[in-house]
Amino acid sequence: KELVLKCIKWLIIITSCSAVFAIFQEFIFLTTGTIVVGMIKKEELKRMFEGGLFRVPALMLSYRIFAVILAIVLIIIISLLVFPNPQVKDFKRKIYLYIASFLLSSALLLTQSQDVLLGFMVSIVFLLLFRMSRYFIHFIAVTLLLIAVTLSFLAYFPGKEDTISYIVKDIPKTERERMQLDRDGMQGFMHGDYKLSGRGHGNKYTANVHGWPAHNALILVLDEVGIFGLIIYLSMYIWVLIRLVFLNLVVKDTAYVPIVRGLLCGIIIYFIATQFTAAYMEPFLWILFALTESSALILAKNQVPLIKRESL
Repeated sequence: KELVLKCIKWLIIITSCSAVFAIFQEFIFLTTGTIVVGMIKKEELKRMFEGGLFRVPALMLSYRIFAVILAIVLIIIISLLVFPNPQVKDFKRKIYLYIASFLLSSALLLTQSQDVLLGFMVSIVFLLLFRMSRYFIHFIAVTLLLIAVTLSFLAYFPGKEDTISYIVKDIPKTERERMQLDRDGMQGFMHGDYKLSGRGHGNKYTANVHGWPAHNALILVLDEVGIFGLIIYLSMYIWVLIRLVFLNLVVKDTAYVPIVRGLLCGIIIYFIATQFTAAYMEPFLWILFALTESSALILAKNQVPLIKRESL
């Protein structure tokens, strides 16, 4: 069982070091204009600037996957700080986690990855609900009420078509472009010849000057490997989600509760982020799946005796 804690410990350390390097990248860019990166293609590098800032990738090939890792590790750190556990009792360890959370959150903001930030905000809500479970029913009731009021407003307000048009008219160009790509990908598959394009050729159904495919992992899987590929892809998420829900119900040891809470919120971040990206085979996804599955195999064994835990 100590391997779970050790793995989380080194995941936090390595990601914190990457965050420091990412902040260094931004500092060098702002002061000298020099771009310090790994082996990133020029075309990909051109898309890493926004608002006069460099969207830092650390030593990875993309700022987005770096943002995903930052967000998932950050939510685990927050979970360790929010839930009482014997690993971070003393002030010194808490300081280390606070410093790590500051570094990771700073680097995450510098990536300017809005889809990952959206997933992170949603996961924070879930984490707070876990911490204050007595308010869970209240939260669900308020959410359903807001949805009902919104739908009623759109359905019965005079000139509803104009109202909806007014709401969506100011969507940024990049977001409208993504919506069009997703629409093309879905319609192309539904009305196409059903000959799968194959891995890396998801732009078969889209008309884009850059040759981009649908910016939604589920639609992209559908375009590239078909409906059965989509079923297999979704089944992996469903399996991991079931495992994490099970873990959160059965794990009572306070040393591991924050970890299983953080992993569940992490998979929520990843799934939300995949709805806005043209990728579905990112390496860190398999690391997250492996960490979840191995933790489930270890922590779900009630007969395993308690052993001395490594300190975070």
